[in-house]
Amino acid sequence: MLYTSCKSTEFCQLRAFVVVAKTSFLTLAAKQLYTTPPAVGSHIKHLRKNYRYLCLSDQVWK
Repeated sequence: MLYTSCKSTEFCQLRAFVVVAKTSFLTLAAKQLYTTPPAVGSHIKHLRKNYRYLCLSDQVWK
């Protein structure tokens, strides 16, 4: 099972990034993380804001 409770916000953001990168789909990543696509998108958005070099293809967001 992929779900583990987040101890920190940054851990949740990184975990969301890894799952989106592996699945290439925001909705599939959200299902695997037991959350909603907007929540996953928010985690990625915060990571991209804090780490400028972190980038996923815009195709993932469509």
